[in-house]
Amino acid sequence: MPFGSVLAKLSRAALSTADGRTVVIDSWPARLALRLMGVPHVGMRVRAALVMAAARECDPPPRRILDAGCGPGLYLAELARIFPGADLVGIDLQQGKLEQAGALLSVLAASHTLLRADLTEAIPGKGYDLIVCSDVLEHIDDDRAAVTAMAGAMSDTGRLLITVPAASRFSSSVAADFDHKRDGYTPEALRQLLAAAGLDVVRHRQYFKGPGRLAWRANRMLLRWPALVVTSFPLLFALAQLDRLLPDDRQAGGLMVTAMKKSRNGPRAH
Repeated sequence: MPFGSVLAKLSRAALSTADGRTVVIDSWPARLALRLMGVPHVGMRVRAALVMAAARECDPPPRRILDAGCGPGLYLAELARIFPGADLVGIDLQQGKLEQAGALLSVLAASHTLLRADLTEAIPGKGYDLIVCSDVLEHIDDDRAAVTAMAGAMSDTGRLLITVPAASRFSSSVAADFDHKRDGYTPEALRQLLAAAGLDVVRHRQYFKGPGRLAWRANRMLLRWPALVVTSFPLLFALAQLDRLLPDDRQAGGLMVTAMKKSRNGPRAH
């Protein structure tokens, strides 16, 4: 299951969440639950499902992958499973999270490099075929510099996958809990931000619509009771999947885009 198969191999893991919580995995029941259902976090799993589905669309498969703002390394672990043999690089500002990522990735037979770096400055390395930046831009004061740096690190045919909070009442209501510099982005604002860096949006998708927002709130409320989080997760995650059946919603909580360098023959098809 997503993230669970790797985490279950660790005898003990302490992972930091975006809102400052630390989740400790140090018992066999916890490892068994992870192996069976993956990480029982609605927000992370919804975003990860969208990102990994978009990553699988890369043709040919990426040989060089960057997770920009990798945190504890969960996305890198999943990308290593999907693209065995790819060269994986993760950067983050927080040394503690890089150490968590290193502990997690040490159980994988994958080529990986973890570096402490500022996303608004020159990114280590060039020619990345795939860059993932999931729920990072909203934490950065100078998001334009971050996008420009990522665009400069992409290969000519590379893809940039970004998730951000969508501008909505939902995102505004939780922004302070996660130290966001801005409440969210509209699709047009994100498109303009990427265009200024020489990138075209080739696909965008909303998430956390009505069912997804309800599932996210319920899951977060139950985090203080681990047993309830685990037992309720399958139902809540299924509820969040109903978002796929709904049209775009101005109150959606999340936005994911796939971007590529501008084509010399004009804008790429959306």
